[in-house]
Amino acid sequence: MTEFLAGIEHLALARWLKASFIAYPVVNALHIMSIGALLTSVVLMDLRICGAFRSLPHAAFIALLRRIALNAFAGALVTGSLLFSVKANTYA
Repeated sequence: MTEFLAGIEHLALARWLKASFIAYPVVNALHIMSIGALLTSVVLMDLRICGAFRSLPHAAFIALLRRIALNAFAGALVTGSLLFSVKANTYA
């Protein structure tokens, strides 16, 4: 398992993130924004289901928030994987 994790750390993208002064903070910020968008969309869906925002059409509002939540989850998954790859042995 340690060889696998070490292999992840030696990928070109992980080495680039370690070496770049800008890339790691940008990926970290995108990760935080993705998680924020995911949580916000879920909270707004819950509020709509509970009866808030009655002036907005239910199906269209939920469909929009569902797309946002799925895209935000995908973004958090990708950026989280990139952040994990930098110190895979430490985080695992």
